[in-house]
Amino acid sequence: METRKRYRYTGIRPGKTPGTWNIDFYDWKGGRHQKTFHGTETDAAKVRREILVKQDKIRNGLEAPPEPKIKVITFNMLVGGL
Repeated sequence: METRKRYRYTGIRPGKTPGTWNIDFYDWKGGRHQKTFHGTETDAAKVRREILVKQDKIRNGLEAPPEPKIKVITFNMLVGGL
């Protein structure tokens, strides 16, 4: 059985290029996400903690969730206004 390599910080692993780190996290809806961070490993861990704090605030109702983005602008939206 193969064991997983453990890194210094949970949810932080090295990226493909030197000096980059992949940050793994779940958003407030429960979807998995990954961001690439350029910098040191400790700074990447701080960014991950900020992301987790923000999602906890959204889940607990202290902060409003982000509004969904408009993906496709239809002709009716352009003619009738937004």
